[in-house]
Amino acid sequence: MKKLILLVLVAAIAGAACKKEKKSNARADKPIAEAIRGTWYTTAETHEYYNANNEKVFTRTVEPGWKFTLDDNIRIWSPQGVRHLLTQYTISNLNGKNYLNYTQKSVEKNFEILSLEEEIMSWRLETANVQYEDNGPKTAAKEVTVMDFHCPCK
Repeated sequence: MKKLILLVLVAAIAGAACKKEKKSNARADKPIAEAIRGTWYTTAETHEYYNANNEKVFTRTVEPGWKFTLDDNIRIWSPQGVRHLLTQYTISNLNGKNYLNYTQKSVEKNFEILSLEEEIMSWRLETANVQYEDNGPKTAAKEVTVMDFHCPCK
């Protein structure tokens, strides 16, 4: 009898583990344009600036907690609740990489979607000839922005 109870208990635990694993892959089972939809909060945002020799010369981080809502549009709010953007976006694929594309203040943004899982996502953007502030205005040969997100999905 003890062996039967133990066998049933092990089977129940194994079944629960399989169900959790299947749930964690729910976004992966959808097309990228559908999987990206939802409300995401930044957990990290880093801007690295490089000179013409591809040497990092400056790093800037941004306060986490920015809210990005992706449905038919992209909406971006600061951690203080101020809306900074409402515009349409597209998803594209180039050489096997997925990109989220939108325009902000007449500047095209083409973020590579580095990863997209059930509750986390990362984007990367590389921009040439960028001005930044470091004890006065300076110009970098390129800026690399990486944004990490968390979706408090239920």
